[in-house]
Amino acid sequence: MRELARNYMSGSSPGNECREVFTTRQIQKMRYVLFTRRPELLEKEPIQLSNIIDGNE
Repeated sequence: MRELARNYMSGSSPGNECREVFTTRQIQKMRYVLFTRRPELLEKEPIQLSNIIDGNE
């Protein structure tokens, strides 16, 4: 999951041909999976996924 986020954040490959853009539904699903399976990750880094949504580092 973290690798997916990192790949999304570093989408500055030449021409951006392999950049993944997540839909809102995919992001909601990732948040749900993180919250249900790894809640301790959300407690440690609660703003990481919202940063991805906003496009901020």
